[in-house]
Amino acid sequence: MYGASSDDPQLAQASVRARATFKYLWRELTWEYRRIVPALDLAAIKSAFNDPGANVDEVEHMWLSDLEFDGDRISASLLNSPNALTSVKQGDRVTLDRDQLEDWMYVMSGRVYGGFTIQAMRARMSASERRGHDRAWGLDFGEPSRIELTPNWQEVGKKTLLGRLFGGPPSPADPELEHPMSENMGPSLAEAVA
Repeated sequence: MYGASSDDPQLAQASVRARATFKYLWRELTWEYRRIVPALDLAAIKSAFNDPGANVDEVEHMWLSDLEFDGDRISASLLNSPNALTSVKQGDRVTLDRDQLEDWMYVMSGRVYGGFTIQAMRARMSASERRGHDRAWGLDFGEPSRIELTPNWQEVGKKTLLGRLFGGPPSPADPELEHPMSENMGPSLAEAVA
């Protein structure tokens, strides 16, 4: 658990970035739901919760999974158990407006994508505290200054022996690159539409 002020400008900016890039999480989940063999280790969003009638500062920020999105609203299940809240509990299904999203992340092959508020908080931690944080999650969040949105699909394609030997260092991922599953389905989609 990490405490932060409700008017923290860095966390507010991190949440703005998360909302602006939510499409990358949803694109990956759209393909994940079509995969025969799942590729994601975790996919989650974060939102703030408080009890009805409670003080505006009595808020808990919790993670949710099992995501559904209809273009406007997100339905998900609480991953966390609240510390003090009584109106929600772990496992509850909740529906949120998209602007209530504070953060998102997914994990593929042990690598974390997204995690804007996590990295804002990790940037304030000592190296030892970051290691403890990462151990508690069971993940390596990498450098706080680097937030990846998508895998570098060009590098993923170089995972062959020759690609590893001659591929050079990984380059930053371009999140606007076409998703490999979209490319693979192109011919059958064109045939179905024709």
